Amino acid sequence: MGRKHLEEITLLRGLAIIGVVAIHSHPPPLSLGFLGLNKLYIEELSKFSVPLFIFISGLVLTFRYTGETIVYTDFLKRRFEKILIPYLAWSGIYLLYRYLYKSETFSLFAIAKKFLIGSAYFHLYYVFLILQFYLLFPLFLRLIQRFKNRKTALLSIAAALNLIFIAFYESTLLIPERLPRRIFIFWIFYFILGAVIGGDLKNNKRSAADKISYKLLIPLFAASLIYLLAPAGLPLGSKLDVFWLMKKTFFYAALFILLSYKLASESNFPTHNIALKPITSLGKYSLGIYLAHLIILEPLSTIILNRNLLFILTLSIAWFFTKTVSNLPYGHLLVGKINNSDT
Repeated sequence: MGRKHLEEITLLRGLAIIGVVAIHSHPPPLSLGFLGLNKLYIEELSKFSVPLFIFISGLVLTFRYTGETIVYTDFLKRRFEKILIPYLAWSGIYLLYRYLYKSETFSLFAIAKKFLIGSAYFHLYYVFLILQFYLLFPLFLRLIQRFKNRKTALLSIAAALNLIFIAFYESTLLIPERLPRRIFIFWIFYFILGAVIGGDLKNNKRSAADKISYKLLIPLFAASLIYLLAPAGLPLGSKLDVFWLMKKTFFYAALFILLSYKLASESNFPTHNIALKPITSLGKYSLGIYLAHLIILEPLSTIILNRNLLFILTLSIAWFFTKTVSNLPYGHLLVGKINNSDT
């Protein structure tokens, strides 16, 4: 019998939401002076965030449903209730925000399209993306079970497939970046990696992360950092500077995920650990923070020029807002149900 709870997942969610808000608080610089490089490095180093969220989804879903009979309609209902209703609510809020705050107007067709593909505001693409993984999850679970004795081969295939699509995107100017970031195939390795580890945990086996020693993982992670940051001096406006689905980001994010998961799971971090309590609390409310943070960040950015202070205030206010709303009757319809470690 495997573990019943995954306390480390709340901690990882906290790291992921910190990364998301850090990216949006430190936009790409207009010049590469000292401050410009600082912003660029913060943005680059935070690009583990969305891959980590996808990894967590794969891990948690597979941990939850391995060995269980999935009733597809019940599964979708449970997943959609968790994320779809808050997504629809915030899509409406952001469209109203764009109308009132930015004086933007849209036709009924454009509004319907924005609700459908997650473009009411730019960060909402993630919901459209993760819903694809939900829809296909029974197929992914069957794939994991079929490759249960060939997990290295499965991970290698997923990584190769991911890199092929990333390389194709990098090599062409014909695909706008808003398209691939919404398609699950460009993120598939992170989900498969999480699913493989989640299945092992459910079956009480050593996970892929457990099998990699720190002596190997730390040098590889250090190398990925060099690879990630060395091209930071590319001309501004380069395609490589405006989109994070890149080979350098892939290696960095994958190794960051393995290292952070290994540290969190092997160190027996309890969610009530005093030193980690702020991060785990952010993880607990991460969905609401993700949905709400930009409507807080953008108005604040007009009066707060210090980007580090902007980051701290945005994260704090979004956390307080989400926590407060979650305690109200029907508050989960706006900020989602509070994250548990194993659901």
